[in-house]
Amino acid sequence: MLSAALNDQSPSAPKAVLASATVDVPGSFLAIAKEVKDGRFHGRRIEWSRKDGFVKLVWNPALRERVPAEVVKSVEELDAKIASGELRVPYSAP
Repeated sequence: MLSAALNDQSPSAPKAVLASATVDVPGSFLAIAKEVKDGRFHGRRIEWSRKDGFVKLVWNPALRERVPAEVVKSVEELDAKIASGELRVPYSAP
């Protein structure tokens, strides 16, 4: 199972959660505070992503070792492409 939440969900279900998509909430607040301080802030919808560095893939260390190395490598390559913006994951936000 892959969990998308604000933090690593593997401690909640260590035998079931393979990885989590985490969000750096304090970092995102600091980025907005810097915009305010620098006089660049304007009201808008902000969607943080892997490309911004505020969303990260975190493996459950207890289960990662059970995943074949070629699968881990493929996932990490895709994750790097998502983080760089080379690969865009489509989604629809409300």
